[in-house]
Amino acid sequence: MTPDHAYYPVGVEIPSYVPNEWSTLALVSTFALVCIIVLTAAKTIATNANPRITIPELSQVLWFTLCGSIHLILEGYYALNFATLPGSQHVLAQLWKEYSMSDSRYLTSHAFVMSMESITAWCWGPLSFVLASFIVTDNPFRHPLQIIVSTGQLYGDILYYGTCAFDFLVYGIEYSRPEGYYFYGYFVLLNGFWIVIPILLIADSVRACARAFAEVKGVSAWNPLEVKSLDLSHSSSAIAQLFQHGYLSATINPPPGWTVYPTYAAYKEEWEGLDSQGQTIAQCYGLGPGTPIMEDDQAVRTIFQSGDRYYLWDRKPNSVHEFASQNIHEILSTMTKDGLRGLHMEALSPVLDVDH
Repeated sequence: MTPDHAYYPVGVEIPSYVPNEWSTLALVSTFALVCIIVLTAAKTIATNANPRITIPELSQVLWFTLCGSIHLILEGYYALNFATLPGSQHVLAQLWKEYSMSDSRYLTSHAFVMSMESITAWCWGPLSFVLASFIVTDNPFRHPLQIIVSTGQLYGDILYYGTCAFDFLVYGIEYSRPEGYYFYGYFVLLNGFWIVIPILLIADSVRACARAFAEVKGVSAWNPLEVKSLDLSHSSSAIAQLFQHGYLSATINPPPGWTVYPTYAAYKEEWEGLDSQGQTIAQCYGLGPGTPIMEDDQAVRTIFQSGDRYYLWDRKPNSVHEFASQNIHEILSTMTKDGLRGLHMEALSPVLDVDH
């Protein structure tokens, strides 16, 4: 009996199959329009929440917001309805039936496809939205999460391509129709985004993490042979502070008269170890371990972070002020326009004697 569908391989059984009611143009146009709406909304929210967000950061926010929407909604629909999808006329089912012209496994309850799409939908979907928010808010765990999500996406896509290639090379089974626009347009191009972009994002996050560890050790992030073992035993929050400092140093634009890379040798010694001058000052004012963010060109004042708050250490006199704002980019923006006098700060009282 000749099957009543046009999917490959020829003769593949697709139970309860019903042809799409919508045309290919209508389905593709609807998908593109929804993507544009999602990207526009994401851009509006991101730029309002963080007016100083950079173009690369905004591009990553848009990417992960789009990923989250596709993973959670489109792929989530498949994960929940894979068994009944061939006979459904829901718009998402019709989108999957259109895409299945390039890979009929989506209509045959294929074990690998169902498992891979379920993991993508329920793991990488929600985490993509979390990651987008982390980028907007400068969360210190942005880069570790970016590595995890991008690696998961890349690994799933490689397996997706690999299982299809294995069936073709070993068994001669082709799941795509012979028309080039199905194979190269749907199967290769659409999935290729989740190969190329995750590789670039993993590389970006690895470099950011390398810079963070390198700055703590005072070595070059591009010479891993210089990096020795790192002692993080002094603070339970050291890892979070490490990522925060490395990320900020790599992305912030310090106001005039300030630098994130002081060149004098004593700068490193001021913050290294619990007995260092910077850490002693933090302890004297009842603060946890401090992480330097930037210093003025006269090496008199240092902005540092302790916990989730930012502070100004003024060596002349030896005093510490707490910034009212908890957003480092807001602090920098005000300093660029009005200097330190434009910021709301509260002078802290020492809880221990400050050793001058």
